[in-house]
Amino acid sequence: MKYVCALLLSGLANVQVSARDLPALVDVTVSEPGELESGKWNYVLRSSANSWPCKEGSTSPLCTELVMFIVNDSPQTLECDLHIEFRRADGTFDSKFYGPALVLPRTRPVVHSIVTDPGTKADIKRLSCHGRAPYKRIKKVEGCRYEMMGKPFETYYPPEARAAAQQGPVIVSFLLDRREGAAKEIVVAESSLVPALDAAARQFIRDQTFLTNCPDTQFDVLMRFKLRD
Repeated sequence: MKYVCALLLSGLANVQVSARDLPALVDVTVSEPGELESGKWNYVLRSSANSWPCKEGSTSPLCTELVMFIVNDSPQTLECDLHIEFRRADGTFDSKFYGPALVLPRTRPVVHSIVTDPGTKADIKRLSCHGRAPYKRIKKVEGCRYEMMGKPFETYYPPEARAAAQQGPVIVSFLLDRREGAAKEIVVAESSLVPALDAAARQFIRDQTFLTNCPDTQFDVLMRFKLRD
C-alpha cells in the first residue's frame, strides 16, 4: 500500500511516496451516478489485474488488492459517509471500514483499499455523498509570498489515522504578524472530517518557522493526507 502526504502551496504539490508498486487495477463495479445540484458523482471498485504471492516462495498464498474510489464530477466538494465489509470466498469475515470521506471537486481519490486473498468480495453497506457549502479561500495579495522551514509535512501523518485508512484534505488559515517567526491564529478553515488529520495539519503549521515579505497578513493553505498515489 502507498502512503502519501501532499502539501499544496500556490497550486504546487510536494509529494513524498514510499512503498513497492502493486499490480495494475481493473474495474469490478462502477455504480450508477448520484445526482447533485451542480453535477454527478459515483463510486468505482477496482481489484488487482493479477494476484501475487503474499510472501516470497512458490508455496505462499496469493494476495490481491481491492480499492474503492469516489469519482466527483461536480464543482462541489463532497462529504461522503462510507461503510464497507469485506468477506472471503468461504464466507468468513476479513475486515470492515467505517469512515467519512471528503472529496474535492473534479477528483477521484482512493477512499479505502485493502490487500487480501483473491476470493474476497466488498459488500458496500452504506455510501452517501452530498455537496459541502463552499469555503471562500483567502484572497491572495499580489506580490505577497511566504516560505516555511520545519519538519516535512509527510512526517505528520498520524499513525492511528494511517492504520485506520483515514485520509482527506484540510485547509488551515493562519496569520503571519512579522517577517520571521511562528504563525498566529491557526484555525482549521475546512475540515477533513477526521479530527486526527485536522489536528495534525494544525500542528504542522504551528511547528513551522515562516519568512514573509508581507507581515500582518492572513494566509490559508490546502493540505492533503493521502493513502495512495
